[in-house]
Amino acid sequence: MTQGFRFALGGTLWACSGARIGDVLYGGQHGEPAQVDRLRPDTSLVTLTIGGNDIGFSEIVTRCVVRFPWSSACRDQDPDIRARMAALPAGLASVFDQIGRRAPKARIIVLGYPRPFPVRPGHSVDNIGVADQVYLDGVVRDLDDVIAAAARRADGALAAAGRPGTVEFTDGYTAFDGHELGTAQPYLNALKVDFGALSVEPRSFHPNELGYRAFAQLIDRQIQAGPSRPVYQYRR
Repeated sequence: MTQGFRFALGGTLWACSGARIGDVLYGGQHGEPAQVDRLRPDTSLVTLTIGGNDIGFSEIVTRCVVRFPWSSACRDQDPDIRARMAALPAGLASVFDQIGRRAPKARIIVLGYPRPFPVRPGHSVDNIGVADQVYLDGVVRDLDDVIAAAARRADGALAAAGRPGTVEFTDGYTAFDGHELGTAQPYLNALKVDFGALSVEPRSFHPNELGYRAFAQLIDRQIQAGPSRPVYQYRR
């Protein structure tokens, strides 16, 4: 993602599809070490997208797809979604804190999630009707707002204490404008359902190559722009 920059220690990708906060903090899905344990005191940049799996976005989409066309099952999930979203800030705070402890001088760039459907959908996509597309776009907007607020709180605590490092939120909600699901050239993988398990396969609704390139541009711009406040990376 950051090929336009040269880092003295190089760069490594430890992202994992389906990972949740627990995988970052305590151990991976298939016996891998916790992702935070791979950080070093001289790590200078950490980029991550986190939170979607913790609110169960794949399961949310599954219930919006594997249903009768007239069913309200998609929006009937809302109370459970809101409860999981309300629990998210505490976990995000732990992630930002643990990254900061292991890589105290690192800039932590947190990328928000893209809107999956157009602002004004014109037709059903993979059994997801127009109203449910608007609803899911709203869920993603609310999720991004929760993540952004958690990042601001973490960064504010660093600034108030005069500690090195940053936590910078980069809003990816409109990053795929004109390239959402249902458009001619989507930046997200199309739906793929495992009908045996009645579930949406993990790669569904995740960015494809073009989507990741758009994300990379967002991160590159944030790296170049720098944080929006003074930082305390070096002291005499």
